[in-house]
Amino acid sequence: MQSGMQRLGWAALAWVVATTGLMACSSGEHSPDNPASRDGGAVPDTGASPVDAAPGDIQAPVSCKNDCCDRSGTPIPDFSRCTPSAAPVTGYCHRGECRTSGYYDFLTGLSSEVPVRAISWLPNGQAVAATNLGSPGATILGSAAVWKTGEIHASYILPRPGRGVAMHPNGTLLAVGASPLTMYNHPATEPVQTFREALGPVAFSPDGKWMAAASANSSNHGILLYNAATLVQEGQMHQNVEGAGLNLLAWSPDSSLLLAGFGPHQPDSTAGELTLWRMDGTSAGPSWACPVRAAGFSPDGKKVIGACGSSVKIWNASTGEEEKSVSWAGTQVLSVAYSPDGARVAVGTSKGLLIYAEKNFSADAEPVSAFPNSEAGVIAYSPDGSYLIMSKGDRPELIRWRL
Repeated sequence: MQSGMQRLGWAALAWVVATTGLMACSSGEHSPDNPASRDGGAVPDTGASPVDAAPGDIQAPVSCKNDCCDRSGTPIPDFSRCTPSAAPVTGYCHRGECRTSGYYDFLTGLSSEVPVRAISWLPNGQAVAATNLGSPGATILGSAAVWKTGEIHASYILPRPGRGVAMHPNGTLLAVGASPLTMYNHPATEPVQTFREALGPVAFSPDGKWMAAASANSSNHGILLYNAATLVQEGQMHQNVEGAGLNLLAWSPDSSLLLAGFGPHQPDSTAGELTLWRMDGTSAGPSWACPVRAAGFSPDGKKVIGACGSSVKIWNASTGEEEKSVSWAGTQVLSVAYSPDGARVAVGTSKGLLIYAEKNFSADAEPVSAFPNSEAGVIAYSPDGSYLIMSKGDRPELIRWRL
């Protein structure tokens, strides 16, 4: 019998072959210029043949051997070299030819040479913020950056490792969850306020009224709630999960509930929990055991989705009932997100990024999009769903995919 990951690998490969091109090797059939492809319509078979790949591996088709192109139009055959430092990438491979219209681009400017920890879009899609951790003994312990239309707009050096980032819906307040939590009036890089009792993760409510952050008090675990207008603390949710730490906060679309995710301290641990809270500091009822890496709400707020070890789980937000569990043996699920219209589920794994139709999401289903060969540690859709940003393995940079 094939494992779930083997079926996933062959399903992804078959889909990629059938459409000639994903990743940076994008075929025109999947470009925004072809509505039939985006809406799930049939696309012509270009005759690509599969590569010789071990079961379970996600591969690009043989007919598209070059993953990106430099400014001179010269193909770059090794995706690991498709980095701003190795080559200024401005195109993609389409049926063996370099095209000037970029299917993806890189967002750079983070100072620490370590992975990205968190991503936050501005609601109007004009900017995206990210933060990453510093490495032990490094001069720069953490950094954050903000981009507009792909260009660096502001960068921030942090006194401590960055553990979260959030842009207020008004586009001016930027909260960076280092220790302490620091607030900036973007794009100014001088802090306007620090919160010594708080650190990351951090999240603003969609209505802009509240800011939630992790408590920095080791003897008083939980979540601190601030009035986003006055920046005064007005509440606290007390929670402590043995063997796990608070690693994510996510608001429901109507700003009435706060989802708190506690992930394991140790990589091989199964400790963890997801809990829903009301604004008065009381539990909203459902909680789920899960060594969570990422989680969030569906766009209608009726479901909660979580990355739990090698599985993606979907629960009913009201009843707590588990509606779906999708697993891939031998592969870690690192990130997960609903598309803004709720029609897609994006799954970032240790072997690549996969996007599924929500209505038939399963380990046996063929993904509607697949971007292989790079660990997708953190992912986030743009508010209009036209882009998806993902962290690139252990690199301090982001890839912005045009969907």
